[in-house]
Formats: sequence, C-alpha cells, structure tokens
Amino acid sequence: MTEGQTMSLTDQLHQARHEQRKGKGPRCAIGKVIAKASDDDRTALQDALNADPDEWPASAIAKALNVGEHTVRRHRRGACSCGRIGVTP
Repeated sequence: MTEGQTMSLTDQLHQARHEQRKGKGPRCAIGKVIAKASDDDRTALQDALNADPDEWPASAIAKALNVGEHTVRRHRRGACSCGRIGVTP
C-alpha cells in the first residue's frame, strides 16, 4: 500500500484479527494486574479466578484488587479484552 492510500474495511478487519491472534491490544484491569504481579501473586490471583465462584466470589477478588465485580466476572468468562486478544483469562 502506498502512502496516502487507505485500507479497505476488509483489509482492516483481517489485520485486526491477525493482531488479536498475536496477543496485541489492551488488557482489562485484571489482565494488567496479572501482567505486573510477582510470580507468587500471579499464581494466587489466577488460582482465585479459576476457583469455584462460591469459594472465591467475584466480590472478594474485586475488593482485593480495587476493581468492579463486573470486571472480575467478565474476565472469568473470557468476555474481556484479554479473552478477545487471546490472553488466558
């Protein structure tokens, strides 16, 4: 593509899909915490997120991370930006 040309919508969609597969793009608040956490903290948080919600309710995790409960639930479902970019929720 030469300078000044714009990409077609089809090309933009294909490029976006390709970039998502490579794990590019923003992460949700939970994904950002996981990315910056120490190994021990990351393991503890991932264990809590993967646990039965009755054992580790979203409200408890949200309070510990100072995020909304909906953020925790969305991350657990893989419906956040982490899930859309192929980062393990």
